[in-house]
Amino acid sequence: MIEVRSNEGVVNLRPVMGRKGPAGGQGEKGDVGDRGPAGAAGAPGPQGLPGTNAVPASEAVAAYIAALGSDSNKSAATVSRRRDIRTFLTGSEQLDPTGATNMAAVFQRAVNALSAEYANDGIPRQIVWPAGRYRLTADTVWKPGVGVVGSGRQETIFLPQGHTTAIINNQNNITPEASGSASVWHTDCHFADFTIDASGQDNTTPSLSVKGIFIQFMRRSSFSRVSIFSSLGTGFGLDYLDRVTFTECHAEGCGRSSSNNVGAGAGFGVATGFYAVESCTITNCSSVNNMTHAYSTENKGSGPVLFPLGFSLIGSRASGNSEGFRDGGSTGALVEGCQFIGNTRFGAAIGQTPANGNGGKNGCIRGCTISGNGLGGVQIEKTTGYDVEGNTIIGNTGRGISRGTTEPATNVTIRGNRIADNTESGIGFLTAGLLTGFVIVDNDIIDNGTAAGTYRDGITVIAPTAGLTIRNNRIRNSAGTTQQRAIDLRGTGTALTDPVIQGNTVRGNALDDTFRNQQVTNDATQIKDNIAVSPAWADNYDRPDAATLSTTSSGNKTYSLSAGAIVAIDAGRAAVYSSDTTVQTAVVDSGSGTAGTFTTTLVVAGAQRRGRTIVRGGGSGSTSHIALEHRTTSSDFHYRVLTRTGGTDTVVYTSPSIVSADGDVQAFTLADNGDVTIRVNGTVLWSGNVPYSTVPASPRRGHGGTSGAADVRYDTASFVPA
Repeated sequence: MIEVRSNEGVVNLRPVMGRKGPAGGQGEKGDVGDRGPAGAAGAPGPQGLPGTNAVPASEAVAAYIAALGSDSNKSAATVSRRRDIRTFLTGSEQLDPTGATNMAAVFQRAVNALSAEYANDGIPRQIVWPAGRYRLTADTVWKPGVGVVGSGRQETIFLPQGHTTAIINNQNNITPEASGSASVWHTDCHFADFTIDASGQDNTTPSLSVKGIFIQFMRRSSFSRVSIFSSLGTGFGLDYLDRVTFTECHAEGCGRSSSNNVGAGAGFGVATGFYAVESCTITNCSSVNNMTHAYSTENKGSGPVLFPLGFSLIGSRASGNSEGFRDGGSTGALVEGCQFIGNTRFGAAIGQTPANGNGGKNGCIRGCTISGNGLGGVQIEKTTGYDVEGNTIIGNTGRGISRGTTEPATNVTIRGNRIADNTESGIGFLTAGLLTGFVIVDNDIIDNGTAAGTYRDGITVIAPTAGLTIRNNRIRNSAGTTQQRAIDLRGTGTALTDPVIQGNTVRGNALDDTFRNQQVTNDATQIKDNIAVSPAWADNYDRPDAATLSTTSSGNKTYSLSAGAIVAIDAGRAAVYSSDTTVQTAVVDSGSGTAGTFTTTLVVAGAQRRGRTIVRGGGSGSTSHIALEHRTTSSDFHYRVLTRTGGTDTVVYTSPSIVSADGDVQAFTLADNGDVTIRVNGTVLWSGNVPYSTVPASPRRGHGGTSGAADVRYDTASFVPA
């Protein structure tokens, strides 16, 4: 009860509950309470990796590794704050997306303002440009911490005019660390989703320094989905890089001011040379119709010559350039999964540039397709080490892999490639520079030499070599008319020092010799165990029948032959002939040779057509020879061994009729002392001694058989005793 006093006296009232009022507002935040006591210690962490007392051999590398762990080294993926370019317009300025008005002033104003903000807080900025075409008549001098993002490559397009570079800071190759230097590291600059159309750059006065983008000393920066067209100099001209990435970028028609095809004027050109590590990764990019290289490294550093680690080119494409890729300035470059197709010179080259006399070293070109290039697939020039492995190198004009300089090269490994259908030799090292430690192993070298020319072998080496290894390659010619010899070491005065040529399998190469060595060889003991398999002769018998041969002087062995073919083994060579007249014509009489030289072993694979094979002697008109005569009927054949003296044949042995199948293998062996052995499928049919007279100094080939059937013909002057 509530007592209320009034003029009327005291009145007792019963209270009545009123309606609930609205909720009150939030009160002010209270003060922060005192810190509580420390919690209990956590469980021990896992054991760390083993330590080491070793340090990097290079102080520069050690410094780089240490810097990676510092607070100042953030990931290139740091999120940027974005500002629309229109917020930097002043006064009566308006953004003109038609390309009629110069937008250089507002662009520079935005770069300056955002770089100052970045200097204060370390957060990267990006200038946002909406869709449109933006004219630039003055350079935009770039600064740290600022990038650009457009609305897409087809939407946001910059149009530099005259000798304007859209984005530039050329610091004249002076490092930020140099005493008194005004240079800076361009850190945390991220560019994405726009195009630079530089077709308005004026080439009346050529200038290779006028590029699409030209910045020196960049760190922790990126380019994503950026395209550059038709710049006077290089499209992406970025030098001395540290953790810079290019992803899905494109360069086309750049280098319009270039007067040559190997210098400045690339799609992507990266200068190197000041630091032990200058890391740059180009991924899924394309570079088309540029004047010089699609992608290149070039050493331009001053002071100590450094070839930095850190360059990678992954999954990218190059076509219509002078060269797809040239490494002239890196160590350990990785080029993987790329396509270098239809460039006017080489698909890829390792070697010097006009700015530097050295090529890259210890790099690897792996898993690439290199095809249709105008001078060859891969060019190896001056280098101290490179791997070319697992590539498809096909259909190039010129050699699949070549040398093009007299400078020395060392420690190059060519492994596991498919090298096919190139117009010259699959691998050809023709210039005089010394090759040391070259290894050619486990490649498929097929059907090269598709155009007329001097060098049309599987492997041609004219250069002097030391420690050349050619091992376990498969060298074959399916057509029988293109690739000439499997391995041809040319040059009678050229040094072949300590070679290892073993385990190569050859088939169907067009000339008589699968392996020829004209070079001055200090040790031939490791030239052995090479294999000839099933030559594809164009005769009536093409079934691959097996036979096993050996010769102590060459060590080459295990030949699987076509029916109808004869193999002659000599020191280091395997000469394979057919009863086909086309092959006979190709085996010309050299007109030179030493009396008494001959093949040690002949193998006849399969039933032969009627004819006579001259084993030793001067042909049908000579006064002296020994011959194996094979006479066939529809169901059997037999052998006759005979000699000819003064034009008269004397039959020494006639075999009984032998029922034969095409798969049978007959071997006829003649030793120095005249011992003859005939084997059929490994079983001795007959052996005896056959006297003979001295062979003429210039013997002719064998003659055709009776009834018009052609027999096997070969030049006995090419054989030496085994």
